[in-house]
Amino acid sequence: MQIYRIGGAFYDMLHLSLTMRKEEVLKANAIEGLGLQPGATVLDWGCGTGLSLRLLYPWLRDGGTIYAVDSSPSMAKRAVACCKPSDVLKYHFLLRDGLDLPIQEEVDVVIASYSLGVLSTDQFDPALQGIWKALKPGGRLLLLDMYVPTEQPWLRRVYQKATISFANKVFRQDFSETLLPAANKYFDTVSISHDEPLMAVTFVGQKRALPLDSSPAQSS
Repeated sequence: MQIYRIGGAFYDMLHLSLTMRKEEVLKANAIEGLGLQPGATVLDWGCGTGLSLRLLYPWLRDGGTIYAVDSSPSMAKRAVACCKPSDVLKYHFLLRDGLDLPIQEEVDVVIASYSLGVLSTDQFDPALQGIWKALKPGGRLLLLDMYVPTEQPWLRRVYQKATISFANKVFRQDFSETLLPAANKYFDTVSISHDEPLMAVTFVGQKRALPLDSSPAQSS
């Protein structure tokens, strides 16, 4: 999308001004909750300018592997620059759209932060299927994305006035109503939490042995 073709520095400034750095705290807490151990392999699906990479470093600095996927050269360039040199933490950067991952059963955790929400609904299944294939048996998916608050009318009005023109160009659907049902095909729900001020939802799912419509119980 064109919004991700802009300079990474401008994107960082815009994004931080919209979230007042609260997204960074939300993401840091979500990553901490994963309990990553040295030696783990993590895939950052839509790594952007590298915020998740910076937050992953304390957990994997004693050893591990990170795959970072993004289709924007300007974003990926900033992500590469933010990575700390390490002899025991390996980084692999893949400049591609993420719908055709060249990875199968190699990853312990996939992080998709404000990235799957930019896809059209017909792209959800191939994206989630690729993530499912990339994960090892029992691997986990951490999703963070936007949703439209409905229980607090005043917050919905603020959302509509302050962010609707920008957010609708980027996040074209309510994550909790579209992406979560799509993810259920490939992942058992471990936890779901909402952050109203940020209009963010955090989902952790564990890889199913088989997608729901591929299991013997479903196909018989």
